[in-house]
This record gives sequence, C-alpha cells and structure tokens, in this order.
Amino acid sequence: ANQELSDNNFGHFDISLNKGTYSFVFIAHNGDGNPTFTSPSQIKFPGNKVTDTFYYYGQMDIEEDATYDVTLKRAVGKFRLVVKDETPKTIKQMKIYYTGGSSTFDATTGYGCVNSKQTEYRTVSEEAYEQESRYEVYTFPHQGDKKLKFEISALRGTNPDSPADYVRTIENVTMKPNTITQYSGYFYGEAPEGGRGFNVSIDGEWKQENYEY
Repeated sequence: ANQELSDNNFGHFDISLNKGTYSFVFIAHNGDGNPTFTSPSQIKFPGNKVTDTFYYYGQMDIEEDATYDVTLKRAVGKFRLVVKDETPKTIKQMKIYYTGGSSTFDATTGYGCVNSKQTEYRTVSEEAYEQESRYEVYTFPHQGDKKLKFEISALRGTNPDSPADYVRTIENVTMKPNTITQYSGYFYGEAPEGGRGFNVSIDGEWKQENYEY
C-alpha cells in the first residue's frame, strides 16, 4: 500500500487481517516513486537514488480491532560538503561519486545491505559564486565500521560528461544512520590561515560529525 503527502489519510493506514502474528514494514521517503520490496531485508528505491528515509520493522499480534501507533526511525546517513571559498564562475555543477555505502536497505537490521557505487549531481547556485556553499547526499550505512570514499568533481557544464576543473578525494569517511558527517574546507584553494583539523558538533534532530578536508 502506498500513500503520498497529498492524500487525506496520510500517516493513517487501515487494513483487515485475520487473527495472527504479522511482520510489518513501513517506509517513508522523500523520493520519486515507490520502493520495491523483494523482502524486508531487500528494499530498493527507484533509480537507486537514496533520499531522506525513515522506517519501521516489527511483528504485531493481531487479535481484535485495534489501533497501533508506529514510530519510524531515520535509516540514512547524510554526507555534507561545505565549500568555504567562493566557487569560480566557470563551475556549473558538482559531481559526487562515492563508494562504501548502500542504495538497498535491510529493514530487519536498519542498515544497508549491498555494496553500492553511487553518483549524484548538484547544481551550483548563484549564491555559491559569492559565498560559502554546501552539498548533501544520502546513503544507507553498513553495519559495523565500513568506511566510505568520496570523489567530488567541480564540472564546467551542466551535463554529466562535462569536464572537471577541480577534483578532491575524501577517504575513510564514517557514516552512521541519523548522523550528518560534515566535511568543511576550501575546495578551490587552501585556507588563508593554513593548517587542517576537525571538530565534532550536534545539528538539530540529526547527529552531526564535522571534519575539515
């Protein structure tokens, strides 16, 4: 069953079932199209695109008419790149290619379950030519201490095959569910004061881990 935000009954689901024990999976995501459920442990999304995603998985004993309240948890981790310097006006698009995450979700564990190579493109805003800018992507982190690798390219055009003028690679990136891993730095040049470092902070409902590149 599928619901969309525009539906009158959004967030409320009615179903008729015989008495018994059932496993339920609920997925809420900010993407186009419906997820594909091969099983609760193999949930795929249209175009393998990962957006902000919440989930619930559990068993319920259905004995009589009743209403159940289900609380969903965030399934994804967010990588945020903060570009502190102004973007050259020749740059039109950012390409973010990353490995070590997953585009398929296992609701029984709450983690990603395949090794994915993911590519996202982000348009450079007009404001980025005059000030700091940021770019964000999502993934389903793997269980354990699996690290991700990001290759970020600044492209001269709006096509995926546009030439890259600047490329940075960030390795050994830690991603966790419900956590923003933020890398801040001077993408097109070095920091005026020189040096590198990292810090950790909390951002709103998300947990956030900050680093400099």
